[in-house]
Amino acid sequence: MKTILSLSLIAATLSLACSSKEAPSRDAGGGGAGGGGTGGQGGAGGAGGAGGAGGGGTGGQGGAGGAGGAGGAGGGPTDAGSGGAGGGPTDAGSVSYLGCTFVGGIDRVVVAKRDTGRNVCVNVVMSSTSAQVPAGLTLPANLGFERATVSAASACPARALFAAQASGVTGTITQLAGSPGMPTSMSVAVQVTFPANDAGAASSEALNAQTVDVQPACQQ
Repeated sequence: MKTILSLSLIAATLSLACSSKEAPSRDAGGGGAGGGGTGGQGGAGGAGGAGGAGGGGTGGQGGAGGAGGAGGAGGGPTDAGSGGAGGGPTDAGSVSYLGCTFVGGIDRVVVAKRDTGRNVCVNVVMSSTSAQVPAGLTLPANLGFERATVSAASACPARALFAAQASGVTGTITQLAGSPGMPTSMSVAVQVTFPANDAGAASSEALNAQTVDVQPACQQ
């Protein structure tokens, strides 16, 4: 009797245990692999998709990096300023300015342009006489205009009378130092015109010098 009762109790217990066991969940499937987004042109790579919930799912592959953006066009060149026009030519290196003084019955002062390239010397001779000063020519006080001549470059400066003489002189000769009628330094800015000649002078000769030493004694 006791044996039958024990068997019945065991059977009831097993039946109760079997009825209380839960069925397996249908939600626990493997995670799907999420595809990574492709990066936009020039943008950062897309982020990989998240792995599906549940065990065993493979994580999504990261998105490919976006292509680099194209470089910006270079800025246009700044306009280069055009170079300034060159200054006017000065006398060539073969040209120099000389002066001399002759002291005698009539004192004379000479300013001259020597051009060794042309073998020409243009002399402007001033004297201490009361000679008239031509219109258009300005000279220091106590000096008058005597003549303007052409000589060879080797005879420069010269107070002597030469065959080729100017037909006109205009401009200014200024005394920079010395005593009245006896300058030691002068500036010259004159235009000397010549008739046709065989001495090599042009029809118009310009003399322009800031400082001419006229202290040396005239040799001719």
